[in-house]
Amino acid sequence: MQQEEPIEGHNKANLQRIFKAGEYHLTMDLRKLDEKNWLTIDDNYHQLKAELLTGSKSKVFQCLPRSESACSEVLEVVLDFLTEMWPNVFEHFGANNFRNKKTGEEFNLNKVHPLEVAARLAAEDFNVTASATYFPIGWSLKEKIGWSIESLHKLVPGWKEEIGNSVSILSYFMRMTPSAYMERSNFFVQTSPTLFHPEPLPASATTTLEVADLVIRHEKQTFRRLPKSEAILFTVRIFIYRLVD
Repeated sequence: MQQEEPIEGHNKANLQRIFKAGEYHLTMDLRKLDEKNWLTIDDNYHQLKAELLTGSKSKVFQCLPRSESACSEVLEVVLDFLTEMWPNVFEHFGANNFRNKKTGEEFNLNKVHPLEVAARLAAEDFNVTASATYFPIGWSLKEKIGWSIESLHKLVPGWKEEIGNSVSILSYFMRMTPSAYMERSNFFVQTSPTLFHPEPLPASATTTLEVADLVIRHEKQTFRRLPKSEAILFTVRIFIYRLVD
């Protein structure tokens, strides 16, 4: 099953921040995140996620043992954020229910997994001690759930040589406090705007391509420590741009 996102023509400023003059070096490029820019809502992503949950749930949603408390806390902070930022769109109602008035969706929070609710309300993918990853490219969530940072990035060109010191990376995340909201950008070139592509990518193009066929996949990644469970919450928001633009 392939999901294609409409090419986006906005948020070009986000993309421009990735590219810097001079010789290219792979870095973590972590920077402080404005808390008000943590999550986004998007009708296109909402529809894609609904379709994937219906037809491919095990490929986009996985939980590790003992992840319940962290997932419940994720939902708590997501609902607080959404109702504060968009009070005319999101609301609590009844004993333990939540409503997206824009889409008409209603969730019984006692019956639906908390991480699933969070991911269905926002455009981002969510990763904690469980994962709601709807838009992987070249890797399988079912295969890699629970992998270490080092293992996940083993095949990334330049990772080991330039930023692959797993000890220092883990030390950084261990020092993170709940008041620190961080973000970074990641990007690479794709030959189509396909969002959901868990199959391995081919080593080379299988057809003749023109420059106009290429798109840039921009990932806005955020990191924060949850105050109660102390888990690190990692979110990913995908943007797709035509290379020629």
